[in-house]
Amino acid sequence: MSSGPIKRYQIVKEEQSYDAPPLDFSFKSIKDLKDILYEEPRKGKRKPIVEEEKKDDKNDQKLGEENKKTEEKEVTEPEEQTTINDGEKKADGEKNEEDADKPKEKEEVVKQIPDKINIIPETHIQNLTATHNHTLHAIKAPGAKANEDAKYTQTKQVKVNLVCVSLILSYNEIRSLDNTYDIVNKVMFNCKKLSWLDLSHNYLVALSPELQNFPELRTLNIHCNYIHDLNELRKIQPIKTLKSLTVHGNPLDLIPSFRLYIIGLLPQLQKLDTVLISKKEKDNAHVFVNTFNHTKFPKVDPKEIQKPPELVQNKQNDQSE
Repeated sequence: MSSGPIKRYQIVKEEQSYDAPPLDFSFKSIKDLKDILYEEPRKGKRKPIVEEEKKDDKNDQKLGEENKKTEEKEVTEPEEQTTINDGEKKADGEKNEEDADKPKEKEEVVKQIPDKINIIPETHIQNLTATHNHTLHAIKAPGAKANEDAKYTQTKQVKVNLVCVSLILSYNEIRSLDNTYDIVNKVMFNCKKLSWLDLSHNYLVALSPELQNFPELRTLNIHCNYIHDLNELRKIQPIKTLKSLTVHGNPLDLIPSFRLYIIGLLPQLQKLDTVLISKKEKDNAHVFVNTFNHTKFPKVDPKEIQKPPELVQNKQNDQSE
């Protein structure tokens, strides 16, 4: 049985894949978004921490000082090395003179040519191979190597670079999204490619217009926070790539027909609270928003607004005083 051609792999191009593990800072008890600058993620690869870079610089300075000291020590010991080198040169000179005195021997190559060349008949060769069950192997010609190389086929091998496009900041105590882009840029590689951001289960009361600096953001999770004003969603309205949004567990879900308001405000959405938005629902939202002036959203009753734990404690302290 003849085996198929052997494959030789050769890297010819590189491609990017957005299937890298997400950068996970969940359950870190982060109270300020700046804290992630000095936190190691639970999963995923982040940019180097600034404090570590400073330590490395100090170590480099120490190594530089040690190298200078060793160079100074080497300069103080030149005399011993010169005397040793002079002795070695003299010994080498004597050996060269002895070799020059010896006569050169010439090697003669004698080609032995046989006086007679016996030619074996072809019928005799066939009889020998038949009786002894032997097969004759052909001598490889100079061009046989090219024929062997033809058996190998080169196949393209693609080198895939994994790019992280997901950031998890859930289950923390984050209260503000100020300077979001600058902070994420110092932590995440290719932050412009961010497409999935999880801010759920935090203490957020408002959103930030800086979320617009992520032009490829497709999924935003802000459920289980303390957002009570629908006008906060206007800050993410310019993000045309946004396809999925979660807001349940916020005080704003107490507003009647809040879902229609959000669909009318963000027509680019395809999912709201993990539920697909149908064409009929989009049409109803369009009519609902145009019938009722969408520039003035209804508000939640202040008595029903839940506030983050720290604010509740401060309010109780003020009342006791």
